[in-house]
Amino acid sequence: EASLGAQGVRCEVDARQNYTPGWKYNWWEMKGVPLRVEIGPRDLERGTCRFVRRHNGAKTDCERAEAVPFALTELDRIHNDMLQAAKAKRDDGIARATSWAEVAPLLKQ
Repeated sequence: EASLGAQGVRCEVDARQNYTPGWKYNWWEMKGVPLRVEIGPRDLERGTCRFVRRHNGAKTDCERAEAVPFALTELDRIHNDMLQAAKAKRDDGIARATSWAEVAPLLKQ
């Protein structure tokens, strides 16, 4: 948490014991957190952690020593992927009409 915070990334450890992991995952997804880091008992033994992207559900395992640079890279990738998807959706919704006869059919789409 401190390592990511030092890089300017807002992060929070959810150490609540009264909720299941699935409940916590859903809670943070509903809040809009773009990247979730999972560290379980087996991950601690192996020295790894798992990153899960919210926008597409992709899961990637990473060495804990490389977690901070990996998180920064993933956040940039998420931003770029979402920006490209938004631009494509915007561009697909734009049509050029040069006469009034072309307008009505375009409005029905």
